[in-house]
Amino acid sequence: MAADSRTRMSKHLAFRHRREPSRTAELTTFLVASLTPPLKEKANGMFRWVTCQLSALENCLDYPTLRKELTSLPRTLDEIYARILDNLPHEHEHLTRRILQFLTFSERPLRIEEAVDAIAVHTDGRPRFDRRNRMPVPEEISRYCSSLVAVTRADRDRGETTTELQLAHFSVKEYLLCDRLQAGFAEDFDETVARASIAQVCLAYLLELDQGLPTMELRQSYWLAQYSARYWTDHAVVAESSSENVRSLITDLFSCEETRANCCRLYDPDRWWKYGFDKVQPRIASALYYTSLGFLT
Repeated sequence: MAADSRTRMSKHLAFRHRREPSRTAELTTFLVASLTPPLKEKANGMFRWVTCQLSALENCLDYPTLRKELTSLPRTLDEIYARILDNLPHEHEHLTRRILQFLTFSERPLRIEEAVDAIAVHTDGRPRFDRRNRMPVPEEISRYCSSLVAVTRADRDRGETTTELQLAHFSVKEYLLCDRLQAGFAEDFDETVARASIAQVCLAYLLELDQGLPTMELRQSYWLAQYSARYWTDHAVVAESSSENVRSLITDLFSCEETRANCCRLYDPDRWWKYGFDKVQPRIASALYYTSLGFLT
């Protein structure tokens, strides 16, 4: 595996060298001299380290700046990730946190469109969601998290190919969940806190769905609707007892029969295998029934 990592790294450096030969030569020399940093725990950790270093050096436009950066590069992935978080614009920090919470604790990757709607939700404002607040270029969402995330193409059910946002490497998730995560971020990646945040986003989003749209149009117009209807209970069941905001939003959702009906049309827990594509209109049960089904109190 170590040899395989070196091969992958060499190919990656060769690609960079073809693109920017003069800039990459010095960087290559430095990296070759650093083939045994303290990253022995993971077989492919070295390649990830190199990738992060190259990404961090892309903004070096002259040799003095490049040489200065080469002498102060982080030596471990923890240091790299800490520096990435420190260097992200503070005005976007709340969006960075939300994206990383979703990607760390979600049961599946997010489609780009789902992530775009997730960061457009205002859980404590009115309206809670407005489609006019979406990012104009969805693919740019990765810029909120720099090289901590990656945009990928994936083949899903029914022959669909989707563009997804994922954590760039398993070590990113490990770092976000470890006790070495820097103060200011650590509390937001406690599982109860993070899932409370995700549950609030999903519930607030569901409460803003257009009541009159057919199911298919609802799914097409509200990109996070399917995810929210399917997974809000998974997050809420962890956070409900400790979050008054989550409990309040659950009450709001169950108090509105139209909203409850929308959720069931998108994801019927009694016919979960249909996953929202069944043409048969689901039977809308009582709020108490769905509360008990989702193990909520």
